[in-house]
Amino acid sequence: MIKKTATGPKSVVAVLVLVRDKLVGVATLSHPEPMALTEEHLNLFQAIADQAGVAVLNARLYDESRRQARVMTALAQSAKAMTSSIHLEQVLNNILKQIQDALQVDAVALALVDHESQEMEYEAVIRHGSPVTPKSLGKRFPLGKGIIGWVAKHRQRALIPDVSEDPRYDPEFSIYPEFTPTAIACAPVRLRGDVIGAIEAILYEGAFGPDALMVLSGISNLAGSSIQNARLFEELQVAHNRYHD
Repeated sequence: MIKKTATGPKSVVAVLVLVRDKLVGVATLSHPEPMALTEEHLNLFQAIADQAGVAVLNARLYDESRRQARVMTALAQSAKAMTSSIHLEQVLNNILKQIQDALQVDAVALALVDHESQEMEYEAVIRHGSPVTPKSLGKRFPLGKGIIGWVAKHRQRALIPDVSEDPRYDPEFSIYPEFTPTAIACAPVRLRGDVIGAIEAILYEGAFGPDALMVLSGISNLAGSSIQNARLFEELQVAHNRYHD
């Protein structure tokens, strides 16, 4: 008769991995022989776990510093690009291009609010690195409809990791109604405290990184004054042409 023996570890010690008195994990050491691990092994393993906690803390701090550097670089480049032109169409395209480059998304759309009619209108869109002209460009829709309309009305940013599970998404109010995105990040465009529009970044595959909403919100906040300045310049040009005529 063959005697069956249990497989797997026979001795185990486990210790906590702490970072500034906060639990970040548990480390486990096992041995195939019974009674092979002693109190001495536990103390040594705990010392190793303490050093691991310091390494985890350093790695987190390093990742945080790199994340902040990426965000600040994206904002600085966006501010420079927005001020490179005073023509509204070019300003809008520069804004969307900076967002697309920073977030590596498939498409970016911007809609502005008409407060008198309580409607929004898609003013600009960029997809795969170049401006395109979808049928929805110039389309007006009620404020509050779709994700971009909801963001503008409620003055809140939004990150939707799975569009299919969000009731706010409606293809009728999407910039590309013929395509269904997988994820959308959206932020309001503000000017002196008022929301004048919203920008949405669209992914048709994949997911957003942890910094996506922060970068999008930062660029959107910078965009408000650039859009207003370009609008004023266009109005000035129209007035100048009328005076010339």
